[in-house]
Amino acid sequence: MENISEASEVRDLGSKALRSGSFFVSSKVISAGITLLLLVFLARYLKPADYGIYSIVVALYMLLGMGGNFGMGTALRKKLSERNVGIERKRELIANGLAIAGAISLAIMIIGIALSNVLAIDVYHNATMYYPIIVAAVCVFLSVLFNLSVAALVGLGSAKHSSIGNIVYAVSQAVLVIGLVLLGYGVLGAMLGLALSLAIGLIYCMAGIFRFTGILAPKFKRSVSREMLGFSLPVVTSNIAISGTTSLAILLLGVFATSAVVGSYGAAYRLGRFFELLMTSMTFIILPAFSYTLSSKAIGKRIGSVYSNSIYYAFMALLPILAYAVSTTKPLTGLLFGSAYVGAPFYFAFISIGTVISLIGSFAGVLIIGNGDTRRFMKYQLAVVIVEVVLLAVLVPYAKVLGALIAVFAVGPIVMDVLYIKALKSQFSIGIEWKRLGKLALSSLMLFVVLFAITMALHYSRISVITNIIAALLLYPPMLAVTHSIEKRNIDFISESISKIRQLKKLSSFAVAYFRLFVE
Repeated sequence: MENISEASEVRDLGSKALRSGSFFVSSKVISAGITLLLLVFLARYLKPADYGIYSIVVALYMLLGMGGNFGMGTALRKKLSERNVGIERKRELIANGLAIAGAISLAIMIIGIALSNVLAIDVYHNATMYYPIIVAAVCVFLSVLFNLSVAALVGLGSAKHSSIGNIVYAVSQAVLVIGLVLLGYGVLGAMLGLALSLAIGLIYCMAGIFRFTGILAPKFKRSVSREMLGFSLPVVTSNIAISGTTSLAILLLGVFATSAVVGSYGAAYRLGRFFELLMTSMTFIILPAFSYTLSSKAIGKRIGSVYSNSIYYAFMALLPILAYAVSTTKPLTGLLFGSAYVGAPFYFAFISIGTVISLIGSFAGVLIIGNGDTRRFMKYQLAVVIVEVVLLAVLVPYAKVLGALIAVFAVGPIVMDVLYIKALKSQFSIGIEWKRLGKLALSSLMLFVVLFAITMALHYSRISVITNIIAALLLYPPMLAVTHSIEKRNIDFISESISKIRQLKKLSSFAVAYFRLFVE
């Protein structure tokens, strides 16, 4: 009876995570779609050279903010979701997280503003970058607090409010950026729109936190702050390193390549981040599930099953999107950015594949964090970064964009996966279910071949962007059935979980019924 109870609790936990994840990831998809429209507008309106300048400013913003929310968001998502956490404990955790992250990001903002003239004039020899860099520094402060408030809502169990917060931010950003750019403010307008939208999203999320905790203000409490810093320092160290490499790649390209080339790479990178957003959204939801499982002695021993199923369902969702993106890359980027961004199709395909390859390592890292072993997490992340930075320094001056792609989106993800696969085996006795994942990969490869054939048959015309979506939706389920990648119990689990989401119930019922045609 105990084993049945434990299995049931694991299944309920997975179902809850899938429901919450579906809602949160759906909001991220909506936000990514809005951001994509914004990206298309900026790429076409600013043209490659100006978009290259915008990419450099955004890279500086990301470099200044590479600490994320300094591990406070990860700490909140873990600690707020543990068992038996009372309201006063939650208030203390959130208040201290806001105080620590707010103080550090404020200092970074001041430093960024102080360095703006040096960066614009002495480094990039472009005076028009001065004010955009100042706004970028302000965006760092606002971004830290916004992302921390989203993480707090996830930790409090409110995927709904955190999801709406993401959508509020994305919609306001699109409206404000487009409006300010059309008014003639150019790159400065794009950055101002980002800053204002972050402020709007922050206000909404803080209002949501208030509904859960009551009046709340940033506050340092020595014992709580020490506890959170002890947990988060290894996380923030690795986050700084990982985020720094992607920003460093763009900044190096700004020195060794033309702004038009940087513009093509920047456009492809921003589009390729769609996969990163999906994976980040999944880890946001998976961490509380891992933390809850590991904090329970009764079901903690079943963490291998929780991890394996998380990887399985994540790949099931991501691989067909990847097959579509790579098979349709030329007409897709041509439709979005125009023909002026010459290298964008190849860059986008490379970035997309590399990002998805890192999924195993990303989820394993979240599992290690959920177990509280942040130092081990930091060690693995830093090892990956050292490899990437060395390769960037060696390859970018000679191979330019190709060097950056190889360093960050080929070697880096492979090294990460290898390190974490070994860690899973040694620390949790978890082996990767390669046969199960291989069947999914085979299904997606078959889908890619068919979609690429359609793209070629249509002579890479833009109509293939639509026809391939329809083909993918129709062909992926039978391909999963042919390769035995999915079973009836998987469909039952997905159906049971998503059917409890009122907004997706009707749509999911059609999808599940279509899957059952081939599996049953």
